[in-house]
Amino acid sequence: MKHLRFLSMVLGCFAAMCVSFTSCLSDEDNSNDSMTKEEVAAAFNKVKGEHKGKLIYYSPNKMDAKDLTDTIEISWNIKTDSTMIVNNFPPAVLAYNISDDAIKNALIAEKPIELKCKIGFMKANNSSATFLINPQTPAFDVAYSGGTHKVQTPFYVNNLSSYGMLDSKNKVGMQIWQAQIYVDGKETLLTNRAYPLIFLE
Repeated sequence: MKHLRFLSMVLGCFAAMCVSFTSCLSDEDNSNDSMTKEEVAAAFNKVKGEHKGKLIYYSPNKMDAKDLTDTIEISWNIKTDSTMIVNNFPPAVLAYNISDDAIKNALIAEKPIELKCKIGFMKANNSSATFLINPQTPAFDVAYSGGTHKVQTPFYVNNLSSYGMLDSKNKVGMQIWQAQIYVDGKETLLTNRAYPLIFLE
């Protein structure tokens, strides 16, 4: 298990990067904020292809109140300048933030999926390659409470908090945020609070 102190450190680093990233986009009239096709191609070439690392996710330890996260090995493929696939993404990492035990346990039992994401490169002062991430909404037909239900777990999209970037060591770090739970097409109040999924190469 990763401890809260480590998560706070990671979130602090990402928050600092996000502030710099956001500040670059604050002046919509500044034409320097838009990227040319050549700049997009150059940024994509720096991060394209397969990446392997750790996924840090919310998973509270009942035996230790300070231990709120866990990690797994994960890989992702930045395929084009607009598409990315997270390989073998386990739905279980979305489950621990859900207050309904039946849905939580059903998602924990689901097999890994390909998490497809749209990406878009943006300028940022502190990175030579920064991109917004818009994950497609995973949907699962899960059996619980005597029937089969469609459970959807959308992420925040078009949001400066869901992004990836190349760091000074040429490693890619990313974060995405689980937004809400839909059951049979209806929005619920079953998420405890927003936590990021953090990917570190």
